[in-house]
Amino acid sequence: MPNVLIRSLSEEELDQLRAMADSRHMSLQSFMADMVRKTLSADHNRNKLAEIEAHLKSMPPATFTTEDLLAAKDAPRHGTDA
Repeated sequence: MPNVLIRSLSEEELDQLRAMADSRHMSLQSFMADMVRKTLSADHNRNKLAEIEAHLKSMPPATFTTEDLLAAKDAPRHGTDA
């Protein structure tokens, strides 16, 4: 597995990261790898949501009303086809 080197962190920043890792009972390396994975996952989710939003915006507007939805929801109880 490849390694990553992070430069240009101040001692204070590194101390904060170590404290965060310690509070989670993790090594600094495991903590940083976990942070990177969570960041990648969040970015993937943001991109996926943007795709879904673009798709929804490209769809024609709905032509049904709230009453239509409620009637369709209740149709099986009333023995009717909405």
